[in-house]
Amino acid sequence: RSGVLHRDVKPANIRLTAGGRVVLYDFGLARLTGEAALTNAGDLLGTPQYMAPERIRGQWPLAASDVYGVGACLHFMLTGEPPFGEA
Repeated sequence: RSGVLHRDVKPANIRLTAGGRVVLYDFGLARLTGEAALTNAGDLLGTPQYMAPERIRGQWPLAASDVYGVGACLHFMLTGEPPFGEA
């Protein structure tokens, strides 16, 4: 809804505030949806252990790619491991 692709959702970029709010940090790789790309198709930017399969295949990131990263973080919270192990 915000029109921002984070592109590096991972546990290290998620914090819990003193008030109990979950906050996503580190927007260094983020871009606006529809914004002209500054990287080439196929460039891997982000953390592979939490990256959506389409990103690993070199496709352009979508909002669903960030949702996959959230799911991968939830998996890490429950198991202590990234979904497919360390890179």
